[in-house]
Order: sequence, then C-alpha cells, then structure tokens
Amino acid sequence: MPISELPASFQSGISRLHIPSQLAYFVINVLTQYACIRGVNLLAATASALSVTIVLNVRKLVSLLMSIWLFGNKLSPGTLLGAVIVFGAGGMYSLDGGKGIGGRTRQRAVATSNGAKVG
Repeated sequence: MPISELPASFQSGISRLHIPSQLAYFVINVLTQYACIRGVNLLAATASALSVTIVLNVRKLVSLLMSIWLFGNKLSPGTLLGAVIVFGAGGMYSLDGGKGIGGRTRQRAVATSNGAKVG
C-alpha cells in the first residue's frame, strides 16, 4: 500500500516523524549483532571448537578489512601480512576435509571395538 493511499491525518503524522540517525544506527547494530550471535550458536552446535574459532577469526578479519576500506585508511604491512596468514590458514583448514578425525583415527576405533587387531 503506497503512502499516498493512507488517510491524510496518518500521512501528516508520518511526515513529522523524525528518527535520530544514532538510534537508526543503534537498531541496525543490534540486529546485526543478534544475527551474528545466533549464527555462532548454530555453528557451535554442529561444528568443532576449532572450526568455530577459525570462522570467527575470518569474520573479524573481514570486518577489519571492511572498516579499513569504508573509512579510507591505509593497510599497514603488518596488517596485510596478518590478513594473508588468516585467510591462508582458513583456506588450508577448509581444504583438509576432517581427515584427522574421520580418517585413520576413526578406523582404529572401529577396528578395536570389533575385536580386530590394529597395527
């Protein structure tokens, strides 16, 4: 329903409504923080603690890089090195595929529970 179809008294009330920009930013911040916290809790319920930690570190790095870009600051060499390390380590972890937990260690646990000898 377009605003022009609302009653005239309601239209004049809306046009006089003034929301301070700080309040709008605060509400947006609260909503994004809620979404982030909810996402972390859902991730923590389904993933390992190491996975959650790496995801949070990458999120913090992206947030830092966005703030540097938005406010026009220069990226120092140390920050650039840290960015490369965090993104590289996160990428390497994602390529692993859980071989340490689901691979040989799990095979040994299954074999010993079945009474087989593991060498």
